[in-house]
Amino acid sequence: MGHHTRRHIHQCAIFGLLISPCVVAAPSVSAAAEDAGSANLTMQGCRPVSDDKSSRYIFVDYVIMQTTCTAQIDAIVDTSDKVCSPDKSTHMQAQQVVTSYIDQRPARLHERFTKLALEALVAAWPCSR
Repeated sequence: MGHHTRRHIHQCAIFGLLISPCVVAAPSVSAAAEDAGSANLTMQGCRPVSDDKSSRYIFVDYVIMQTTCTAQIDAIVDTSDKVCSPDKSTHMQAQQVVTSYIDQRPARLHERFTKLALEALVAAWPCSR
């Protein structure tokens, strides 16, 4: 991946971190009542969309949540000095690391997604010092 492309992804990731939690909480009453930064809410965007696309608004909500998941994981991978992803690793691999880690800890879904995602990525791809 070229430097320009990686920089663009990083900028998008930072942008997503700044606005997405507010946007994700807006679409529905149940989402607004839940902490927009929780793993429980953010993980909805880390999973494939269901086949029921009966409402355009449900699909739009999913796209917003998917962008939030992607942006937060990319921001951690690109900016954390504790995470050293393997050469040629993909976003999908990072997302699989994070979703697997969080799925194994359902009692922690109320915690911040970014905290758990960082834990997952550090456990999988630590930087040797």
